Amino acid sequence: MKKIFAAFVLLALTSCQTGPKKEPLVQAPPKAQSELEQAQQDLSKNRKTSKKDAIAKLKSLVQTHPNSDVADSALMTLGRIYYTDKDYKMAYEYFVQVVQSPVVSPNEDQATLGAALSLTKLGRVDEALTMTDRGLKLSNLSQKVAHELHQLRFSLLKDTGDLSQALVSLSYLVSQEPDSSKRDLLETSGIPILHKIDLRGLRGLLMEPILDSYKSYCAYRVGLAELQAGRRSDAQDFFRESVRFKSDSPSGQQAQRYLEQFRAAREVDWRSIGVALPLSGRYEAVSQKVLNGLELGLGLFDDSSTPYKLSVRDSGVNSQTAANAVEDLVLKDHVIAITGSILSKTAPIIARKANEIGVPSVHLAQISSLTNEGPLVFQNSINSKALIQKLVSVAMDQMNLKKFAILFPNDAYGVEYANLFWDEVEKRGGKISAAQSYGSDETDFRDSIKRLVGTYYVEDRQVEYKRRLKNWNDQQKGSRKEVPEDLLPPIVDFDALFVADGPKTIGQVAPMLEYLGIGKLQLLGTNLWNTAEFVRRGQKNVEGAVFVDAAINFSDQLSRSQFFKHYVEVFGEEPGLFEAQGYETAQILKQLISRGADDREELAQALSRLGSFSTIGGSAVMNENHQIEKPILALTVKDGQITPL
Repeated sequence: MKKIFAAFVLLALTSCQTGPKKEPLVQAPPKAQSELEQAQQDLSKNRKTSKKDAIAKLKSLVQTHPNSDVADSALMTLGRIYYTDKDYKMAYEYFVQVVQSPVVSPNEDQATLGAALSLTKLGRVDEALTMTDRGLKLSNLSQKVAHELHQLRFSLLKDTGDLSQALVSLSYLVSQEPDSSKRDLLETSGIPILHKIDLRGLRGLLMEPILDSYKSYCAYRVGLAELQAGRRSDAQDFFRESVRFKSDSPSGQQAQRYLEQFRAAREVDWRSIGVALPLSGRYEAVSQKVLNGLELGLGLFDDSSTPYKLSVRDSGVNSQTAANAVEDLVLKDHVIAITGSILSKTAPIIARKANEIGVPSVHLAQISSLTNEGPLVFQNSINSKALIQKLVSVAMDQMNLKKFAILFPNDAYGVEYANLFWDEVEKRGGKISAAQSYGSDETDFRDSIKRLVGTYYVEDRQVEYKRRLKNWNDQQKGSRKEVPEDLLPPIVDFDALFVADGPKTIGQVAPMLEYLGIGKLQLLGTNLWNTAEFVRRGQKNVEGAVFVDAAINFSDQLSRSQFFKHYVEVFGEEPGLFEAQGYETAQILKQLISRGADDREELAQALSRLGSFSTIGGSAVMNENHQIEKPILALTVKDGQITPL
């Protein structure tokens, strides 16, 4: 990468003025000097008549002795008078005469500042900025005026959204602040501004005279963007520049950390496969299932001489712990690849971090957009998008359903599946007639369902409600009874209801539909429904419900496989999907490495070219999005049993 960075020379903020050469000031006669002094004395008397006389005298001196030292002083005095009186238009007219004078004025820098301030008050911001730019190029610019011009520019540029140039002025102000504590506060005030600047602006700032700490931040941010785009070499160059500009800044320290990771990443142990799993808390049991499958797949229980080993780290349930797990696996264990990653919350963090460092990762989480995190990210799971595509295909093509409603929890899982379902229905020409969310801890779904069918907000159907209320009252013949809740009938403008939640929720939603008079609805769901608990909780209300899951979770292929028998022998219990996914992933990595893919780049390429292959649950294929596609089965409940549709 070519060197594109300019050294920060603060003196570059001022340079010699360009334009026509000005002539020296003309010396006015002594009488004119005396008249100027008299006018200034009249102004100091602070009387209206004296002020009026003084202004007239000053204007006369300007007319009588143009291009003289007296006229120059008179113009400046008039500008200040009108500015103080808030007559900014007149103030500007007198200040600008000094600025545009054909003679050299010792007051030109102050006149330029006065003109810029007057233009600002008049709301002529662009002209004010042009004036400040002109002032900063003056050869006779005093430090005091330069400071005030930069203060004005910073304020104007920040307000107009030209944040890059605002930082140039702020950098000057910081550099000129003698008090260290004030200087630190002033410098810190620029950080929020930097955060608002896009990548193009940050690249441009690297060529501007700004503080080294700001340049360090810009180089670091651009380096991150290069890294995410897969241009690791360019990213390293920018990280090095970030460190060079200011190694002890937060950005410089982060850049240094990346550089250390890159150096460590060059050391690879082809025998070591990294595992990032939430090993404690509520996900401990599931993680152990995956780990068991991985160990069995690597042959750790078959042959004590096997060269392969697992390096295991706890990825926890938060972003920082997950990122730290990846760093430890790469920097300390030097793993050739990373797998595990079962949580939708932390999988993108693990994927992004591994991709940044240059390590291929194979994830078991179902999140559909995971492989978008980078070219080194792969996925061995039935992802959410594939499940929804199958579900909608069955609903619309096989069952001829066209209009749908969605009920979903307002959490990551619910929002993702609701959006995927909505997009897929519309893509196929269907319609979403209604959608309603609820809190993830909701236990009473009455109001959510009433909102879905238009019976919650009575005011939206006021005319109909009043008519039905009158009819109901007439039928009561004077007897006093409470108005029934179901006075308004539900509006069921859809063929099926998709519920993006598990058995516990559907066990409450399904009977509530009947209770609210909605009648028998076609229920659609995800693989969360493929459990005995779903049938037990839903009972007769889930008869005919349709959902989808990986074929391996329903067929007898798993129980008839050699993996199943081996797993039972080793662990004394039957394996399920998580164990099978771990086993398959370990088998894939083991086979590719043993065939010669013994560095990270070669392993990533081999994973990309994997193509079609056999798995426990049947045939599979690595698609162009780095996702392993497996058979998906549509299921239903018939006579209290889950069965293929």
